[in-house]
Amino acid sequence: MDTPGKLLLEHVISELQSAAEKIKMLLELDEPKPAPRNSPAITKYVIAEAVRKREPENKEAEASRTQKKEEKRIDLDAMGDPPISSQIVADVAGFVEQVSGRLNGQNLNCIVLGKYTGAMAVAISDSLGGAGGRVLCIGDCLDSDNRPLKEWLDVVGDRFRSTAFPVAGDIEDTFQDTERPIDMILFSTCGGYADMASLISKWAGLVRPGGMVCGTQLDESDYRASSDAIMDIFGEGRVKRSENSTCWNVRIGVGAEA
Repeated sequence: MDTPGKLLLEHVISELQSAAEKIKMLLELDEPKPAPRNSPAITKYVIAEAVRKREPENKEAEASRTQKKEEKRIDLDAMGDPPISSQIVADVAGFVEQVSGRLNGQNLNCIVLGKYTGAMAVAISDSLGGAGGRVLCIGDCLDSDNRPLKEWLDVVGDRFRSTAFPVAGDIEDTFQDTERPIDMILFSTCGGYADMASLISKWAGLVRPGGMVCGTQLDESDYRASSDAIMDIFGEGRVKRSENSTCWNVRIGVGAEA
């Protein structure tokens, strides 16, 4: 039989349990509820964590790729002089015909830079056609007193001061002939990657739309540094390789391949 004291104790315990449940409910209302597993908050957190964990790996991979690219780059051509051959001369003559046809056979203004300028001037001069033109040579054609070298004169013959003209100056200097626009520039040069890239960039910008930039040294074995400079400046899609020699050309301006 329950005594009054026992009944009172049970009542107090019941009241305390009820109060505890109310307190628990109030605390649960104040606590933030965890987001569902497929909620945007969870998704963003998971993505952010994945990116954060991947960052060191991505940076290391990028650094490794950059290092490998730099290691593969050759800073200096294996050969000290640019190539020369009868096929190269023939290909250069073909370039002149292409430019002449593209510019409707008008009088051409051409520049040869570097070595073997006499032989290149002959190839260009003899391909100018009826409209004619001129070839300015900068490089190995003048002595220290700016007088034409005998070996250069022997090569160009009677073309001297008719279609072939030696020009004082260094190929590293940009040249601006305000009298006539430049239709074609030929690089008969080679050397270091940085020097070739600078040289080609400076001079190529002087060629007018419809003209051509060309050279003789697109050879990954003997002229790797020069070849890399050519491709880096113009992009492989724009550079046309000759089929039978190390010559190359790039069309400038309207109609040029991207």
